[in-house]
Amino acid sequence: MRGDPVTVLLGPDATPDMRAAYSGELGLDRPILSQYLVYLHNIVRGSLGVSYVYRQDALGVVLSHLPLTLILTGSAFTLAAVTGIAGGIAAAVLPSSIIGRACTIGTVVGLCVPSFFLAIVLMLVFSIQLNWLPTGGAESWRSLILPAVTMAAASSAVLARYTCGFHGS
Repeated sequence: MRGDPVTVLLGPDATPDMRAAYSGELGLDRPILSQYLVYLHNIVRGSLGVSYVYRQDALGVVLSHLPLTLILTGSAFTLAAVTGIAGGIAAAVLPSSIIGRACTIGTVVGLCVPSFFLAIVLMLVFSIQLNWLPTGGAESWRSLILPAVTMAAASSAVLARYTCGFHGS
């Protein structure tokens, strides 16, 4: 059955007996309200369950990835703040110049382009076509560039619009 977590986890070749056993193990054979109450009870106790991918405690997996997540978030925030404020000031102070117009166009594009689309375009151009940056992983600082730019784009555009608007008032 399409979208069934048991089929996704066990694969299409799993027998009906295997599916039924795994469904019972995951608690998917119970009513949805019962599943939800068990989920809430576990969350209150601080248990996120077991990661299906790593086959470990999910909270441990989340915590082990927290340092890289904080580095990525901090990088994206810093990039958004610097580019957004600088672009907003440039667009406000030099509205008719090439720099001002480029900042305004960049702001509109940053606000309009969905981040998932931007991520794909950036990977196609800088990773696949130019082979400058990796498409994933966390081997070096270069692995941080594409996700940080993708995360910073919309926030940078919002900051630029606010900065430009506040400067002009």
